[in-house]
Amino acid sequence: MKKIAVSIFSGTAVIALGLFATPAQALLCPQLVKDCQALIAKVEKKGGNASKVGDAKRHCAEAQSLHEQGKHVDSVIAAGKAIEEAGEALK
Repeated sequence: MKKIAVSIFSGTAVIALGLFATPAQALLCPQLVKDCQALIAKVEKKGGNASKVGDAKRHCAEAQSLHEQGKHVDSVIAAGKAIEEAGEALK
């Protein structure tokens, strides 16, 4: 009986996480897009690698587009790539 209760609780927890994860990410996307745009602007001012800055801009625009399409997980990933590429552009 205890195993059944644990299984039901675990299943309920997974469903609850699934329901709340997407709305949380929907709120996260716009801030990440703003952050990657700001970082790209700073990197451009410091004369970072133009090729990597271009890649970062492309991923940042992709993140915005994915957010508008409701694909929030993909948007967060694309914004993360943009931020990473912008950081690498200064190396």
